[in-house]
Amino acid sequence: MARFSGASPADVLQPIARFISRHPVLVAGLAVHALIISLVNTAVSPHPDVIDHWMQSRMLSWSYYEHPPMIAWWIRLFTSVLGESESTLKFAAWVTNALIMAGAYALTLRLFGSLAAVFTLVLLWATQFFTLGTLVLNIDSVMLLCWLGALACWMKYLETNNPRWLLWMGVAGGLGGLSKYVMVLFYLGVAVTCAMVPSLRREFKNPYQYAGGAIALAVFSPVLFWNATHDWVSFRHQLAKGGVDTHVPFGKHLLEFTVGWWLLFSVVLSVWAIAEAAGWIRRAHPRGRVEPETALAWMGLTPLVFFSIAFILGSFPDPKYADTAFLTLFILLGHSAALAWQQRGQVMVTWMVGSAWLINLALGLMVLVHTLRPFLPIPAQADNSQQVVGWHETGQAVADHLINQGVPLPQYVVSYFYPLASQLALHLPRHPLAFSHSLERPLRNLWSPDQALTTNNTLFFCEQPEKDCRWIAGYAAERGWKLVSLGRVTEGRGGPLRHPIEIYRPMP
Repeated sequence: MARFSGASPADVLQPIARFISRHPVLVAGLAVHALIISLVNTAVSPHPDVIDHWMQSRMLSWSYYEHPPMIAWWIRLFTSVLGESESTLKFAAWVTNALIMAGAYALTLRLFGSLAAVFTLVLLWATQFFTLGTLVLNIDSVMLLCWLGALACWMKYLETNNPRWLLWMGVAGGLGGLSKYVMVLFYLGVAVTCAMVPSLRREFKNPYQYAGGAIALAVFSPVLFWNATHDWVSFRHQLAKGGVDTHVPFGKHLLEFTVGWWLLFSVVLSVWAIAEAAGWIRRAHPRGRVEPETALAWMGLTPLVFFSIAFILGSFPDPKYADTAFLTLFILLGHSAALAWQQRGQVMVTWMVGSAWLINLALGLMVLVHTLRPFLPIPAQADNSQQVVGWHETGQAVADHLINQGVPLPQYVVSYFYPLASQLALHLPRHPLAFSHSLERPLRNLWSPDQALTTNNTLFFCEQPEKDCRWIAGYAAERGWKLVSLGRVTEGRGGPLRHPIEIYRPMP
């Protein structure tokens, strides 16, 4: 403490000012991004998946039904300091994204210099995933941080041949596995790189590679233990999602996956990134020292090719599965764009980047406008954008309705669809005590078991009388309860609700 006792405010601020002067694009970009996201956040609520993770964060576990535990631990870190609130969830989402952007910038800066690092930021901010997508804090978010950490260790090892970086790569890989099972593809990427680059094939005999893998497995072991004591439920769920879907035309899911990542990661930049990666691989010297460009190309293409093959027959073609691929490829593309810029290719780079930004801006505005004032021909029940609007008013109206009827606020919120339960749990007063319970996916309810529900602490909610309300009635009948209607809430303080809610109280 004595070392800092005589420090003036200028001495404290000097390192910050020095950092800003050295990295103005990073700082300015993150500041502008924070401003835009803050404005958008005033009109939307967190996605139901984010709220689901938040509820899990209040009941910490070594794993969960659908995924590993890191996202719940990560959210708990923020709520422990900042409190349980919607603002905390939104702030955590922005901080996590800022760390991803700063990590990609730092890795590009170390590998290829400042101009390439700037281009990497500019490219990432020209995609839906790294602009509007940053409103959502999900299991991919923390995994991408771990992926960047592992990738930095792998690149450092290729540069220095110091085996300690393989051990640190194992730590980052294990933490990534605690975030999302897809992290295993990092090691597949390493194996593919070693197999395809002749000078790296010796790595298959390197004991430090296997020691790093053992460290990754040790870090990941809590998930294995939890699943072993819960009938391998999380692994079985993921395998079921990736199973063969015989009910759709051949190749339909592959097409959906491809179109999805075109939209998420820019139809212009994604194709350019893949072409540049293929070019670097083609130009690599077959017997020479592995260059960072070649390693990045293989690390980026491996998960993209893996999922493309998987979705030829597989189900659930979520385009977010391509996020690790394009985060890696855009680091390489930033380098390629910088080289082209320096070699009198400014016109081509300007056209490519400019068109990507314009398309991303048009897509973003369209999504935002439709979210707030729906105009696209999407059936209401299939329109996921409506899951993030209107919930402040609905929660307030439901609370007013219960108070007017003299009904105490529930400890448990029960619905058939978990997004409804999640949103009500967050937006009803006293939400720290409210847990959602999903009849649609009962294995989610490990943090809200059936035996905890009683007629005194539970209310039932449904949004679609012809669908989910009948499931609620059947569930109550199985427990020997009868449901008493508390009415349908259709009006809020500001007018008609976007999400009219039926409320039922269980009685013995």
